[in-house]
Amino acid sequence: MRTEIGPFRSPAAGGDQRRAYFRSRIEAIQHSLLVPALYQPIWRRWLLLESLRGSNWADPQAKVEVHFPKPQWVDPESDAKATREMLAMGLISRRQAVAQLGYDVAKVDAEIAADREREAALGLAFGEKPKEQNGIQP
Repeated sequence: MRTEIGPFRSPAAGGDQRRAYFRSRIEAIQHSLLVPALYQPIWRRWLLLESLRGSNWADPQAKVEVHFPKPQWVDPESDAKATREMLAMGLISRRQAVAQLGYDVAKVDAEIAADREREAALGLAFGEKPKEQNGIQP
């Protein structure tokens, strides 16, 4: 006799199916419980304090935007490929992709620009085909 367990069709359901179910449950809890119970009250309190301070930029109609970090990678190559495809299809923005990694896109962009400027000044080229550097061929 076969027993059905939750969303699984059989006890021998694959690990990928269980992982996907677990991730979807965690995301549902994050957005249905943590955002309304924790983040929104903190945001409203912060807006109130800013308005009491006389700050003009705090918009009382502004909504809190929460990006939880992605779960740890099980297969980094396929996760990176999936993110690249979602970006190419317009399903997420680069800002969202960077936020899911736990970083601020403005800081990341500033660091990348500084890195490229320093690399150009030193005649370095990373992430491209090897070039002739200082008269030495690879």
